Amino acid sequence: MRSLVNGTVLALMLLMFTCTSLFAEPDKPADKPDPYAVPEGSAKELVDFLGKLAKVKPANAEEAKKMRAALLQAADGILAADPDERQLALAVSAKSRALGDSLDNLDKLVEFATELKKNGRARLSHNIRSFALSRKLELVPLTSETIKERTTEIIDFLSEDTVDAGMDAQLAKVAGRMAEMSGDEQFSADTHQKLQKILISSTDPGAVRIGKSMEKLVRRLSLVGNPMTIEGTILGGGPFDWSKYQGKVVLVNFFATWSAPCRQEIERIKKSYDRYHDKGFDVVGISCDRNRAMLDKFIKDKKLPWSIVYGDRKPSPTIVYYGIHKIPQLILVGKDGKVITLNAHGDRLVKELEKLLGPARENILFGLDDEVLKAP
Repeated sequence: MRSLVNGTVLALMLLMFTCTSLFAEPDKPADKPDPYAVPEGSAKELVDFLGKLAKVKPANAEEAKKMRAALLQAADGILAADPDERQLALAVSAKSRALGDSLDNLDKLVEFATELKKNGRARLSHNIRSFALSRKLELVPLTSETIKERTTEIIDFLSEDTVDAGMDAQLAKVAGRMAEMSGDEQFSADTHQKLQKILISSTDPGAVRIGKSMEKLVRRLSLVGNPMTIEGTILGGGPFDWSKYQGKVVLVNFFATWSAPCRQEIERIKKSYDRYHDKGFDVVGISCDRNRAMLDKFIKDKKLPWSIVYGDRKPSPTIVYYGIHKIPQLILVGKDGKVITLNAHGDRLVKELEKLLGPARENILFGLDDEVLKAP
């Protein structure tokens, strides 16, 4: 009797469902599945879910929040399910992506890296910490007060373990750029020397190549306080000879005639040359031009009063030797033949010359500059 009643009830329920389906609006769309709903299942099923989630684009901040939560839940589910190496890598990537999306979670990301290291996953831990540092650079604004601190933080991290040619090398390049931005030439030189040593000592051939490519840059940045080598021939003369400049303050100007900033800087240099040449200031131009005819015309048109160094049918090898890649590059050399600064641009040159050679001739006589003296 009970089975008959149960059977009748079941039949009625099925009939009600059928009738409801028949009379439902035919054009009403079915509810879409929630793309952020994490399934309960094996590591494989969770990995499959992550694959589908990668194709979803959150439409707003609320959905982005749901995606982060789904990534964390799925990743933790995989990590707890004794995953294979591929599944582990995907879970670590997903969790890192979720935690690295917000400044508030960067500490959790570092904690995750520490946990992995304790579990014998040292390389994965290193990669996550590298990622965390790169995200910190993106999320936390740099200031003049923090730039050295942040640079040193990267150097200390890269010194802990062998680095690779991927994210580690990118961090190294960023650290180098930040060191130059600091405006402290000695700090920049020391930073690049450390970076080169770190990269060259790596077991990754790609990282070693990057380290070796920094040799010329390190050579240039290490010039302050040391003598400078110049190789080539003076246009219209013989080989360049540093001894002819002994006891003078010399500006070495790496330039090209096709560069607008170089042409502008040359006009400023000419003013300093006119003011200080009689007091022991001279200029050596090192041309990066490959078109010798254009160079000769430029020198003639501008009536440049100083020597221009060129190579044997091409620019001086000094350009490559010091890794000159941005022009104008203005290097100021003192009376003792040692480099004073690598950045003698604009007002910096004027201030250095005043410090080294005293006030300009016009200032001594009149207390006025050239622009005032030339005014009608």
